[in-house]
Amino acid sequence: MRNYLFIGSSSKIVDQYINENNLINARYYGVSSKVKSISYQGGVSIYGYENINLLKDIKFDVIIILASRLPWEDVSFSKYIDVNNQVEHLLKSLSSINLIRARVIFLSSLSVYKENEIEINENSPIDRKGNYVISKLKMEQSLMSLSKMLGFELLILRIPVFAYIGGSTSFISRLIIEAKNKSVFTLTNKHSFLSAIFDIEHLIIIERSNWHGYSVVNCGAVPDIMFNEIGQLACKNGLRYVKWEDNNRISQTINIDKISKILGFKPSSIGIVTKIFNQEFL
Repeated sequence: MRNYLFIGSSSKIVDQYINENNLINARYYGVSSKVKSISYQGGVSIYGYENINLLKDIKFDVIIILASRLPWEDVSFSKYIDVNNQVEHLLKSLSSINLIRARVIFLSSLSVYKENEIEINENSPIDRKGNYVISKLKMEQSLMSLSKMLGFELLILRIPVFAYIGGSTSFISRLIIEAKNKSVFTLTNKHSFLSAIFDIEHLIIIERSNWHGYSVVNCGAVPDIMFNEIGQLACKNGLRYVKWEDNNRISQTINIDKISKILGFKPSSIGIVTKIFNQEFL
């Protein structure tokens, strides 16, 4: 039996992860600040942070950390750090014996890099500005320390646009929402290619792959679809039209050498975009 723990389990990412993971011998647990006791949702036993002591004797094979404030939330820096502290407290509360062979994946963000970088790799300059970015970087550092102290294997994935069913925050999710509403959507970089995108299918493959020796890895895909083509796809699915605007901000290309080695292949942007549109417009 394979035990999964999702920290930040109220996310719709969890539902799709379980559906696509398709493992018979798996148990799914979650921890959420939106739950005060214990609830059961979509095959997941979800615990509030007040009840995490009930999880301390479970041997977890995989722990996926999704918990995070959103970058545009109008809250103090301390609120961002509160989330980090909850995650750290939870991991420390679990029995160290049951964490020794656990594989922990933290979904960080590509937002930690400077916006004016044309190509981003793991050694690109960090932009230590904003509550969201600083909190992500602090969480990365804390998890690195905890992995050494508690003995779990850690992989930090810096995520770009993340495509999943029912999303509402990324440009691809908002584009799909407006297409369903038969509305208008504003896009930029009409003739640029999209590289900064990833999805749950590839996250599942990573979780099952051998990533020993890697610590921080950028996620992205081969830039094989233009924003113009994405707009056309949205129009075919109900969007009235795309309003194109000039924007001085470049469309960044992600160096995917490391993530491709873990996956065993190079993800395709057109494949990810096409899949999420097919899923949303069944």
